[in-house]
Amino acid sequence: MEDLDLGEAEVPSGHERASLAVARRAALAAGATVHRIMEVVSLGVPDAVRVPAEIAEQMEALAVAAAEDLVAEGSTVQARAWVERLVGMAQGCWLSVPVRHAAASPRMFREVPLCARIDDGSASEPLVLQGFCDLLYEAPDGWVVVDYKTDSVPDEARVRRRYELQAGCYALAVWQATGRPVLRAAFVMAAAGSSTRPAPYVEFAVTQELLRRARERAAQRANDLPQRLEMEGKHGGPLALGEA
Repeated sequence: MEDLDLGEAEVPSGHERASLAVARRAALAAGATVHRIMEVVSLGVPDAVRVPAEIAEQMEALAVAAAEDLVAEGSTVQARAWVERLVGMAQGCWLSVPVRHAAASPRMFREVPLCARIDDGSASEPLVLQGFCDLLYEAPDGWVVVDYKTDSVPDEARVRRRYELQAGCYALAVWQATGRPVLRAAFVMAAAGSSTRPAPYVEFAVTQELLRRARERAAQRANDLPQRLEMEGKHGGPLALGEA
């Protein structure tokens, strides 16, 4: 076998590492801020086609406060542009179809703590999955889960591959907690929304096959990473997975 010349790995300079760290902090703060906005503002009336002025003002105030904190920590983020982008993402989420449906529901909950026991028979003890659901509302025949994604917007096929496990685990946790099934799990792509454009979303129908795959994949991921399953929890953080 011939030797392959892979070249030398390029090591980022100290300045580049610092810049990457600043960018990462800004990205994490952006995700947390959009989630916080959507946690506290009124969802208004179901058939709203634009965000009311008073709600838009509240969104901006929350984003400004987050920007001030970020700058105080030493970030070089352009505060005004950052605030405008976050407010646009939050307004796009607010206008999205899943959130408008939630606004029409008689029972709606935000930032719901969840815990699911997953036992597919492959582990000596059941696995426990813990995290938060951004938005949960009741439809006539069951629950609907809504999750906000604030990172870049991949195509629908990639969203489905990336978040199928999360959708299934949400459904298992809500069903175990309430005794009622989850009908759908919708992932709202905030980065593609704005004050005039509802954020698009990708929706999973929750079927027995989806739940089966979720159990199997969660157990496999737990075997690979015993202390942590990389899924998103409250404000973009990971959900913890361990043995009961």
